[in-house]
This record gives sequence, structure tokens and C-alpha cells, in this order.
Amino acid sequence: MRSLTAALAAALTVLAASFALADPVVRHQTCDHSGIESQVTKRHVNYLSTQLACDRAQHIARLWVHSHDCGAAACNVWEGTTAIAYCTSRKDSTGEWLTRCGGQGYATLIGWKRIS
Repeated sequence: MRSLTAALAAALTVLAASFALADPVVRHQTCDHSGIESQVTKRHVNYLSTQLACDRAQHIARLWVHSHDCGAAACNVWEGTTAIAYCTSRKDSTGEWLTRCGGQGYATLIGWKRIS
């Protein structure tokens, strides 16, 4: 009986581990945001995190920071005539802004502040 219980426990452990390995893991990475700002829209990016490759997140952040439609208001980020992300912004209790841009199962987070 003990060997049967031990065998069942071992089988359940292996089965549980195989399911755990099959689950997709969503990973965010922090990306370089230096130089992403606009004197025209008065926005400076001070944080950038994404589920995408950093070069794609930086591209979205650059398009977003220069868009007159974006900022505190929700907006689409356009690449030519294609909307590549939908962004919403909120101000936190410290006065910093956080914008979430997403589309097609990913999210890019842009922390920013107004510049003078």
C-alpha cells in the first residue's frame, strides 16, 4: 500500500510539473527610455516596460510621445494609417503619469512627466 501511495504521489508530482511548464509566463522587461521626449507636446518618458522586444516598445513610446492626440487622453498610436496600439493614461498619487499601451495581446507601460 505504501509503495502504491508513493507511486501515485510521484506520478501526480510529475503531472503537476508538466502542466506548470506548459503554462505561458508573461514577462515584462524594463527598457531604455533615454531621449524619448517631445518639446512640442511637453512630455518626457521616465519609465518604459513591456512584454514586447524593447526596440518595439521604444518605437511605440516615440510615436506616442510626439502624438498631439495622446497624453492624458486615451488615444490610438498610429504607424502610417494603421493603429498599432491603444493607450490610456492615469495620474498616480505622486503626480506621475502612467500610460498603458496595448494591442494584440501585449502591453507597454510608459511612465512620463510634463516638461516645461
